[in-house]
Amino acid sequence: MKYLILICSSLLAMQLSFAQEVNPPQEDRMPENTYNLNHIRWNLVPLLSGNITLEYERVLNKKIAVAAAVGWRPSGKMPYRSVLTDIIDDETVNTFLQDLETSTTSFTPEVRFYLSKRGYGNGFYIAPYMKFAKYDFNVPYAYDVTIAYQGQVLYDRQETILFKGDLSTFSMGLSAGFNFRLTKNIHLDWRILGPGYGQSRGNLAGRITLNADEQNGLNQQLEELQESLDDLPLKFNVDFSVHGNGADIKVNKSPWANIRSGLSIGFSF
Repeated sequence: MKYLILICSSLLAMQLSFAQEVNPPQEDRMPENTYNLNHIRWNLVPLLSGNITLEYERVLNKKIAVAAAVGWRPSGKMPYRSVLTDIIDDETVNTFLQDLETSTTSFTPEVRFYLSKRGYGNGFYIAPYMKFAKYDFNVPYAYDVTIAYQGQVLYDRQETILFKGDLSTFSMGLSAGFNFRLTKNIHLDWRILGPGYGQSRGNLAGRITLNADEQNGLNQQLEELQESLDDLPLKFNVDFSVHGNGADIKVNKSPWANIRSGLSIGFSF
């Protein structure tokens, strides 16, 4: 419900901005036959992680424009996994990430304020934004099943349970960059940096028949994973339950952070 209110507020703000464009102040009116109002861009930087991102920008007047980006990444190994595992440096978490596959969809509206003298969608800008993203996960998770008697291990084997689920995130931030006009219709947009902060929540479920020993082994390993997640800088609030039909992992409202950057080639009309 909170997200719906935010989206509606954003759309209302955009509508009001468009309404103001009808009779803008004389000094903000668009010079005729000089600048194009619409920009369509393709962000090249996300391609490094297999993400396809398309952007649209509408110039309202000399100083203000509204824009939105839509991103999609097909299912595959988590991008920059080796970098993340080096940063996290926790064997339990890294084992969970090793075989993790994820796909992503995102929507990011923003308002741009052009601060250079050129304006009209050109030059240096700052842009407050909101980002909505959904990550679909698919991860086989290995756990140990051990049976001991009077301190002696009688039986030890490894089993695997397949977890599937998703994580929804919402963040707000501020980005800064330059929009260069190469020709009348071709632009190069360089988003230098755009840190954002917000929240996330989601669910994972694994369905498999488990006996008492298997439930005990999986429960112990998930407890270790929970403890390791608690030690991360962004502390995920995770609950889990193990039962005869498998296990459920719930990510309660937890902090989330992201950084936007980009180098986009665009066409204006």
